[in-house]
Amino acid sequence: MLLALMKMMDSDEIIYNCLSTLTNIAVFHMWHSELQPAVHTLYGLLESQNNKVVLQCLKLLINLSCNDDMIPHLLGGQVCYLLLIICVRT
Repeated sequence: MLLALMKMMDSDEIIYNCLSTLTNIAVFHMWHSELQPAVHTLYGLLESQNNKVVLQCLKLLINLSCNDDMIPHLLGGQVCYLLLIICVRT
């Protein structure tokens, strides 16, 4: 439900709050399969102009990457240009 709400909202604050909630939920691996369909959306949010949204989105992706079963889905997602730039800079 949070994923659907997040996709419908234009408010960065609501998106940030949804991401924060999902980040906390993603601590538990049993929820990762529910978040799998959102990987593409999460990559898209990395292009947000709001740094809070980008940082929270990265935190959620990090939580998901701790689960070996999620790695193929994360690597199979379409990575945005911005993420590549972030990786190159570090």
